[in-house]
Amino acid sequence: MPFNLPLAVLTDSYKTTHPFIYPKAQKMVAYGEMRQAYDKDPNDNRIVIYGIRYIIENHVAKKWTLQDVERAEVFFSTHNAGFTPYPFPKDLFVK
Repeated sequence: MPFNLPLAVLTDSYKTTHPFIYPKAQKMVAYGEMRQAYDKDPNDNRIVIYGIRYIIENHVAKKWTLQDVERAEVFFSTHNAGFTPYPFPKDLFVK
């Protein structure tokens, strides 16, 4: 893993706030974002995936440890430059 970072910090920070924004959700089964076609081509509807095997083997299939979750909690607690801890739903990872 690059720089030995906890898996939970390898995302856009706002994504860790989703459990607080959508509290009634029970689980997430899919996630996707639409992007504009290349060069605004109206017929371009391709999805280009690069390095998917590496991502699956090194990130998706890697079992998280309690240490990973605790390190992520420390990271997010300092993420707002000292004002308030950034939301991190630790309880969702230690059930």
